[in-house]
Amino acid sequence: MRLVLGIALIVGATALACHGFYNEKAAEEAWRPLAVAPAGTPPAGTERLLEITEAWPYSSAAVRARGELATVLRVRPLSGESPPLASFVWERIRNGFSSTLPYVLPEGAAGIALAALLLVCFMPRQRARGLAVLLLVLGAAACWPSLAPPALQAKALEFSDHVRTLMAWLPRISVGLIFLAGILFLAGSRVHES
Repeated sequence: MRLVLGIALIVGATALACHGFYNEKAAEEAWRPLAVAPAGTPPAGTERLLEITEAWPYSSAAVRARGELATVLRVRPLSGESPPLASFVWERIRNGFSSTLPYVLPEGAAGIALAALLLVCFMPRQRARGLAVLLLVLGAAACWPSLAPPALQAKALEFSDHVRTLMAWLPRISVGLIFLAGILFLAGSRVHES
């Protein structure tokens, strides 16, 4: 069972990474008109930035677009009441799955990665359980800014500029965590000794 789950996670992570790699050219062509904005100022087409992050979520252009969206959030923070935290995060993860390619968006991939790492932590006779716990804590800390409600995201962006980098790199972070969870599942599968 662990072997099958580990292979499935590794194949899924590879498929998501390949989707970004093979669609890089189309994403770059969509990004090029938006790249003319001066550095530090948000581009005018935030709707176009959202389209890039949804159409090609694992491409380099989407990573840059997510960074620009974080800049927009820093310049124009949203005000108002924040929804309950647990339900908001659950909705973000649940909305991270779509019926079009690549089927799993970065928020959904982050949920899969954290759930797989949590499962590795509680599997019996698991090798490298300490590494799984460490990856779970670091992965949750890295994915948190992108999954938080917008009001908390704006506060986190005021706290440190590194949060913007974490928000921009969520697609790559979540794919890497899925891949590492798959490796930990494979490392935990033991051959029974006779």
